[in-house]
Amino acid sequence: MPVENSIEGTVNQTLDELIENPSLLISGEIIVSIHHCLLVAPDCDWRQVEKVFSHPQALAQCRPFLEKKLPGATLIPTLSTAEGAQKVTTMQGDEKKYSAAIASAFAASRHDLQVANFSIQSHDNNKTRFLVMSRQLTEPTGDDKTSLVCALPQDRPGGLYSILKEFAERQINLTRIESRPTKQELGHYLFYIDCVGHQRDPRVAEALKAIGKNSILTRILGSYKKGAVQE
Repeated sequence: MPVENSIEGTVNQTLDELIENPSLLISGEIIVSIHHCLLVAPDCDWRQVEKVFSHPQALAQCRPFLEKKLPGATLIPTLSTAEGAQKVTTMQGDEKKYSAAIASAFAASRHDLQVANFSIQSHDNNKTRFLVMSRQLTEPTGDDKTSLVCALPQDRPGGLYSILKEFAERQINLTRIESRPTKQELGHYLFYIDCVGHQRDPRVAEALKAIGKNSILTRILGSYKKGAVQE
């Protein structure tokens, strides 16, 4: 599941799914260098493309290219970049001739499309972090991260600090913090936090226990080995 991108930031849909599916745990992370390509059918003139299909994040990451090279094209979101490529592949006639997808070069070979333009994202250092999900807690490796979500009992000065100080006092580094609406009332938020260490590590366990006393919700989303960048 994609959770964040170095250009467009957080994939909010993934954060929502994490809280809505408590039986799933994060068991790993993969960081992938992303090179988006404009894919078209063989013998198609990409300059004549009228529709571009892809995942909303990919469309956003390639916005400058699309605005400059295909300013009149309609951008159509799909559930994944692969689905965008599949849609173009299954089209017929003129619809296929004037359609394109944004996906990887691998997707081009898989769906019998050709790469019209390579690496069209707005920044070369484009990376996406993916989460690996399972139903079992992973064992500590000594090089782990823990993800959790928590909510404060009320909106008050220093409320968020009461959570963050539990990490600071124990010298636990936070690698990410994000807020999302609870979807219950305006101004009420869930806080998603990634910290260094496994939930079974003594210092992390102490911090999580203390946070539980100051929040109305504390859910451990998983502990897992830190991911390395895959080119």
